[in-house]
Amino acid sequence: MNLLIWFERTPPPEFDGQVVLWNSFSQTNDKDFFSIPSELEKEPKKYRSLYVNFIHSVGKKRILGKTLEELLYITDTFSLWWMSLPYEKNYGKSTELTNAVKTFVLEDFLKNKTYTLIKYSPSAPSSIVRLLKVYASENGKRIGRLDIKIGHTSVSLFRTIYSYLPEFLKAFAALVRFVLLYGGINRQRKTEDKQPSFHVFDYLFHLKKDPNAPDRFESNYWSELLQIFRDSGKKVQYDHIFIPHKAIPDANSAVKNVDTFNSLHSKTESHVLIENISIILLLNVICSYIRLYLQGLIYKFNLIKVRSELGLLPVLLPLREGFQSSLFGSICIQNLFFYYFIKKQVEIKSSSEACIYLLENQGWEKALVYHWKKRQLGRIIGVSHSTVRFWDLRYVLPESKDSAIDAVMPDYIAVNGHIAENMLIQSGYKDRQLRVVEALRFLGLQTISQKTVKNAKKRLLVLTDYLLSAAQFQMKILEDVAHKFDFEIIVKAHPACPVETKDFPGMIYSVSHQDVSLLLETMDVVYSSNITSAGIEAYYLGIPVISSLDPESLNLSPLFGYKDVAFVSSTEELSIALGDPEFLKMKKRQSDIFNFHSDFKEWRGLLNLENDKVNT
Repeated sequence: MNLLIWFERTPPPEFDGQVVLWNSFSQTNDKDFFSIPSELEKEPKKYRSLYVNFIHSVGKKRILGKTLEELLYITDTFSLWWMSLPYEKNYGKSTELTNAVKTFVLEDFLKNKTYTLIKYSPSAPSSIVRLLKVYASENGKRIGRLDIKIGHTSVSLFRTIYSYLPEFLKAFAALVRFVLLYGGINRQRKTEDKQPSFHVFDYLFHLKKDPNAPDRFESNYWSELLQIFRDSGKKVQYDHIFIPHKAIPDANSAVKNVDTFNSLHSKTESHVLIENISIILLLNVICSYIRLYLQGLIYKFNLIKVRSELGLLPVLLPLREGFQSSLFGSICIQNLFFYYFIKKQVEIKSSSEACIYLLENQGWEKALVYHWKKRQLGRIIGVSHSTVRFWDLRYVLPESKDSAIDAVMPDYIAVNGHIAENMLIQSGYKDRQLRVVEALRFLGLQTISQKTVKNAKKRLLVLTDYLLSAAQFQMKILEDVAHKFDFEIIVKAHPACPVETKDFPGMIYSVSHQDVSLLLETMDVVYSSNITSAGIEAYYLGIPVISSLDPESLNLSPLFGYKDVAFVSSTEELSIALGDPEFLKMKKRQSDIFNFHSDFKEWRGLLNLENDKVNT
């Protein structure tokens, strides 16, 4: 029997044998067609668990008498493995994460099957091609690319050249970039030495302006919590991570903003930027990198030899790029810088009532929790400020117990509602670790009231993705069915991936730049991308939600598993949803999703600020 693995979105050609669909859902019940995305939808818990447990086992693999985790110790017993891209499992950083998960489905499919010839379509990722060739070679199969012409996405010359550079040159380029980017941070003015009662670690991002106090620090991350701190009279130090963006493009702008914040509330709060590069810190980064690089040359970690329990495929190969970059390349340098940035900040602090930080399970968070707990500086609380998604693997723990996980786990995790709490419990967290608090990021939902637009068509709000391919997939299936329905279509595009009115000439629509909260007030239906949290905001308000399900990616919708949400991946499915009058009825507000109290009693209780009152 022959096997074709089809990576295109379009239907496969006629083939004498079985067909595995890598990036599309099966539209037939033919037993010769097997859809990997469909299988992930059928058995998500199985494959999520397989992948997370496998990645955890990689760190325990013994090489030269030590585990990989131990070989990557930086100082003390902190391992760089905990900051690596494979361990982090971040869908926003790893372009191959989805393919790596799909590899486990393919391995399950190949079990107890025998093929004479294996073909793959032209757009197969190079990492998957390598994996298939290893499998064919080990099992005496013939393998080759299907001889068919398909358009390809162009790749920039710079990116192509960069991909062929050795990892140590990429690391050197990253070192120079960090020095140039953060070299001016050490010019920030020193703040008053009063010992803070609380420490807050966040990003110098998502800042908002108060018209009555334009120079005061206000943040969409913390919203009303800032005023609660100020009213308490207790000193709070904000340790900011600077990442260049449009509003604050360089170190000089970052320093200027922080100095301005410090000038207004010097007695109750202070602000520092953690990326302070000293000669000693730079030497620590360089020495640690050289040691790890030379050590890596000795043990020559071989990705092909790393197998799952089933053992049919070298399932780590799809993560090759992220793995090597994390151990020897630019990500290694980045993680070393942030490790030493955090270590330096924590070492100059004294005991406090609590430290809170944004919980996204990024690498720097591991360094923060490890050193904070090691120095016993007080409670440390991770704040899950956004939605928790089933397929957001950053939040999923392996099934086996591991003291290393405890070393980088906060004392408590603050979640914004019982839905998020239950999702984390299903992901392996203990209920005693979790504290339900008010949903700071979603406070604005309480003030939104649905308004009827008189004498108007039903209004369909389209919320697109930050990935071009996903946005195009979502818009294309809407374009194919829009003529069948009498909706006024308003598109709110992601800033990173704008949509123009000329891009999809097959339908009439307008593009809006208003805030989503204002748009939701007058909408009858929301058609959202798979990943946006705005979909759950619409659902909370009782607006019918249709979510585009792109088979090229995992189902990262925060509404995954909700029976009254329509997930669509074809024109037929979208037509059914838009044409169902029962589905399109407005519902009651889903008040159980987010936790809201006007007096913020849960936050006050968690931080022991119950007796402090907000000024009115």
